Amino acid sequence: KGYDIQMVGGIFATRERVLMALETNSEEVYERFYKGTSDVIPPRIVDSGPCKEVIYKEEDVDITKLPIPVYAEKDGGAFITHGVVISKDPETGTGNASIYRLQLRNKNEIGLYVSQYQDMNRQYLKAESKGQQLDVAIALGCDPVIMLATQVNAAYGEDEIAIAGGLNGKPIDVVKCETVNLTVPATSEIVIEGKVLPSRR
Repeated sequence: KGYDIQMVGGIFATRERVLMALETNSEEVYERFYKGTSDVIPPRIVDSGPCKEVIYKEEDVDITKLPIPVYAEKDGGAFITHGVVISKDPETGTGNASIYRLQLRNKNEIGLYVSQYQDMNRQYLKAESKGQQLDVAIALGCDPVIMLATQVNAAYGEDEIAIAGGLNGKPIDVVKCETVNLTVPATSEIVIEGKVLPSRR
């Protein structure tokens, strides 16, 4: 209520919806998933996409205008729970796409929890050791197959967007970000770009 942007939740709440996202059925899903995660397809850079239709920068950024819900009575605030967070290793440039719980702090700040065992933590520590910020982009409303790819137990350095390409059977189209050195799924409805600051918890 109170927002002019609609949102949807529970898209993976049933097995049938997962199968629909993979465009497969219960008999073929395991073979399809194994083949897709084994035969990855790197993303393809394109010039534009839906996420480029409206762009806000600097003082015009106001994340509070997005319909970010409070999920539980005792939560510390509103959370984005299905944003695909994209980052890359500051030394090797290998990409990473994961889902983290993202807490709205104010109009231009989001907090995120990354455990010590997750790839982005390794990237962040590398950047922090050099006193650098880590570029991140949060893709909202992207192809469900991309969200499924983030859940694959991939080795460090394996790009989940390439895994999504394998699951899709064709490259995922990506576009360059506006303010950070990353690419994001071109069909994302909304992209939030930012930086994780060093030595800040």
